[in-house]
Amino acid sequence: MLRGRVRDAVFPRRALLAPMDGITDAAFRSLVLDLGDAGGAVTEFLRLTTGAPGTKVLRRELGPPHPSIPVGLQVMAPGPE
Repeated sequence: MLRGRVRDAVFPRRALLAPMDGITDAAFRSLVLDLGDAGGAVTEFLRLTTGAPGTKVLRRELGPPHPSIPVGLQVMAPGPE
């Protein structure tokens, strides 16, 4: 069940960088987004096993900020909670 509010994302370009496990880590995404051709990106799976990750983990997974380009966080957990 999805809880909370999901805001609309506005993409500056129509091309998006798809998540590819083992390839699109934070460094790769940053390189591609810096080229300026992608309008957004999604992280590799962030695997959760014991609860919500801390801020440090989230920042590491998301990589350096790109204020004008949305980056989504893809989460994999053993259950809905």
